[in-house]
Amino acid sequence: MLVTTFFTCLLLLLPGALRAGETVWFGGTQRALPLSLAAPKEDGLRSVWAFTDHGQDVWDFNLGTDVSVWQRTNESSFQSMGPRFGVATRFQFNSGSFDMWATDVRGGGVYGIRFKRTAYEFFFYHESSHLGDEMLDRGERERIDYNVNGVRLTASWTGEEWLRLYGGVIGQPWAKPEKLRSAGFHAGVELTRLPPWERGYVALDAEAWEWRSWNPDAAIQAGFFIGPKGKGKALEASRLFFELRCGRVMLGQFYNETEQYFGLGLGTNW
Repeated sequence: MLVTTFFTCLLLLLPGALRAGETVWFGGTQRALPLSLAAPKEDGLRSVWAFTDHGQDVWDFNLGTDVSVWQRTNESSFQSMGPRFGVATRFQFNSGSFDMWATDVRGGGVYGIRFKRTAYEFFFYHESSHLGDEMLDRGERERIDYNVNGVRLTASWTGEEWLRLYGGVIGQPWAKPEKLRSAGFHAGVELTRLPPWERGYVALDAEAWEWRSWNPDAAIQAGFFIGPKGKGKALEASRLFFELRCGRVMLGQFYNETEQYFGLGLGTNW
């Protein structure tokens, strides 16, 4: 009820020109803000096999989607609103029983609007993290009561169909551990339509948080779109990529640990 009331008020605040247009209910998974290729815990499917600087061979698997409950399209804009869900988990190959480190579950509501070259998104979320059974059974790690609630605002600009810049602010006013009640920034750049055959791409994504003394968590990804694509639709294709990530472990139960890893991944967006 609270979510419905919030989004109803949000729609009423929009200018009349944006409230006009064709309305579609339950229009699928389409979103207004483009997917960020190198960002963790994004929509779509993402599977990475990596080696960390701590000598671990790991498999990171992420799955997420939007459910676009309400869409509105007119001559100048496209709007989408609805819930967003995601799951992220990690397994370790060189361990006693293919140990699962943890599983992070995220859910929330999102409103986005896209114009010709720009897009904006408001996303409020709740995320919890749950330690794997192997870690608990062997007593190797103490379970953390990890629950964060936050808001993320993002702006995106696309130029000439091959360059995209994005960035925004994040706030987590309610969180456990309390250390994570913090503000942050995120930003990225993507170069697409690179050789060979305009299927190559390079993407950089970074976050910086006050609670980490503004030390950035960053990833650079270089890859190749392998699925079918048409003009202006390269980001909707499946892709094969290499990724280098430096910073904190992107699982809530390991929030206070850092790593570097290099991996090979597959991803797709629906």
